[in-house]
Amino acid sequence: MRWFILFALAASTFATPGSALAPSRLSPTAQRDVQCFLLYASAAGSSESAANANVLQAALLGTSYFAGKVKVGTPGLNLTDYVREEAEALQANPRIKEIGAGCDAEIDAFSTDMRTVSKELQELAPRSPAS
Repeated sequence: MRWFILFALAASTFATPGSALAPSRLSPTAQRDVQCFLLYASAAGSSESAANANVLQAALLGTSYFAGKVKVGTPGLNLTDYVREEAEALQANPRIKEIGAGCDAEIDAFSTDMRTVSKELQELAPRSPAS
């Protein structure tokens, strides 16, 4: 139940009243991003997340990352309506583990990129003189 509340709050944040885009019109990339959003939102509400703060943090990061991609990549999408339709299809999808692995790989690549950027920025930062 907790994951559903978390998901509903996240999805309602990205709903755009009055300009809902039909789910069938989503590009394959946007559909995959919504699937990833669903998988991470579900993970955020899992018993494993409840027992492990690091798992919860990773799941919330993934949820936010993919929600942001959907919001930017598909303006006008009412995520709440689309998720209702996509959730059932995703549960019955025999490729769900493959989809999840692809989502994880994208998050891993993004995290690696962000660590690289952070390191480069730290190298550019002026050094304070030793006291």
